Amino acid sequence: MKETKRKAYLAAMGIDIYCPRKFSPELKGSSFNNSEKTKSKENNLGLVAASVESQSSNYTSDPEAKTKKHKVSREKKHSSKVIEPEAISHENELSFSINFYHINESLAVIDDFPIQQSATAKAQSLNLLINIVKALDIDVDLRELREEKLTWPLAEGLTSLKDEISAARMMMLGFIERKSEQKAFKNLLVFAGVIEGLLVSPEKIADNRDYLHHSNNFYVTVTHSLQSMLSLPELKKDVWNQVQPLKERIKVS
Repeated sequence: MKETKRKAYLAAMGIDIYCPRKFSPELKGSSFNNSEKTKSKENNLGLVAASVESQSSNYTSDPEAKTKKHKVSREKKHSSKVIEPEAISHENELSFSINFYHINESLAVIDDFPIQQSATAKAQSLNLLINIVKALDIDVDLRELREEKLTWPLAEGLTSLKDEISAARMMMLGFIERKSEQKAFKNLLVFAGVIEGLLVSPEKIADNRDYLHHSNNFYVTVTHSLQSMLSLPELKKDVWNQVQPLKERIKVS
């Protein structure tokens, strides 16, 4: 009798079927191998976790090393933006050149011109100067003009940057007073560029372009440079308005 028929016959007779459970050697070995594999994986995971924890501990256990690393990084970043003090002082050096012209007893002129002025630019500036002087009702011949040149700085490294403006101002005022004593004039017309701040306070430049010198010997009129008028012709109208008090003094002298 086949096994299936036997189970069906016993079930019909109300007899419980008892099936004893036995593990075969093959299954038991398979279960053992799976268990060993699981334990091996767990051991491997444990080793990995221990390694990670060890590296983390080594990284955080020396906070100074981390601080030094960031400090070095910041220093490298900062060093790339450092500006050399010598370059700063060189770029801020005060330098200018002026020509002094004694026109007559009524008028003397100072022309503040670019240090690298070309011969063509100088000729154009002189022609403009002559035209302005003639517009003030003073007849002047270009051939009779004699210039006296003054340049700042007098010598490289003569003064520090902090004292340079004060020293340049003292030199400029001394030069003007000396010329007033040597060649008397009632008015000094200054075509100023760089030297404007040496003659008139920047805060008062708008209201103090025409004033009586402290010696009470002559008036000073400060206006735009000849070179600036050549570059921007619209400044000529501004200059003409600024020299009107000078024009009136020359008329009555």
